[in-house]
Amino acid sequence: MLLYHYTTMQALLGILKKEHLCFWGTRYDTMNDPGDYIYAHSIVIPELLKSMKDTPFECHELVGAYPYIVSFCKSVDDFNMWRMYKSEVSLEINWDIVNESFEKEISSTGEKHIYWGNCKYPESHAIPTCFTRLFNEAEQTINNILDTVQECVALIKRKEFANENEFRIFSFDYDLCRVEYNNGSPIIIDCEIGNNVKVRGVKDNDIVLYKEFIIPKEALSAIMLNISDKQQFEKTKSHLQVYLGQFGYHVDIKQSVNGLKVRH
Repeated sequence: MLLYHYTTMQALLGILKKEHLCFWGTRYDTMNDPGDYIYAHSIVIPELLKSMKDTPFECHELVGAYPYIVSFCKSVDDFNMWRMYKSEVSLEINWDIVNESFEKEISSTGEKHIYWGNCKYPESHAIPTCFTRLFNEAEQTINNILDTVQECVALIKRKEFANENEFRIFSFDYDLCRVEYNNGSPIIIDCEIGNNVKVRGVKDNDIVLYKEFIIPKEALSAIMLNISDKQQFEKTKSHLQVYLGQFGYHVDIKQSVNGLKVRH
């Protein structure tokens, strides 16, 4: 499976490292549009809870950890992605290589700190059957159910964004919600102690929180440039090849076709 990350030229140069690719995963509530997260909690969680019997929790108690998300698109040279995000470049990523590295890390540590999956775009209150199945199949302990809820919510978006065909890699500030007991009554613990959290820029008198996601450099198979002028494209391509060469990258550099339509 090939994934595409649409971004700016400046961000591309930050992603390209000598030893690996480094993507920035922005915390959900500091993204440009945190509305999907609110939607997931207000619409989706109540529906999921209906499949739980005798749940001791109210919906607002399941808000829990905020995910840090890196977004990819499953569509190559996508007109809407160029247009909506004013992208200048697109990175083509071989997911099989990324997935293998993640699975090796999980196998070696015995713990899962990185999650991934295709976004779902439910109609109104309708819940995708795959989430209902995951929820029902979760071992019926409170901690496992909470983990499943959090993982599902991070992959739910409003139906208006379905054309983005999004695939997400994400993590959390800390381990997903854990439960302690007081005289037999469950209490959700949200310590919110950040781990490897970084800061960039400001937004609305606030700061933007992010985490770095390391991906094998071998996963980068191509770069597409959204440059309309042929001469300028060839010039930028040659300069980028010099930069890539010193880091040992060997990838195709292509010119967008659909992205150029955005400029006309």
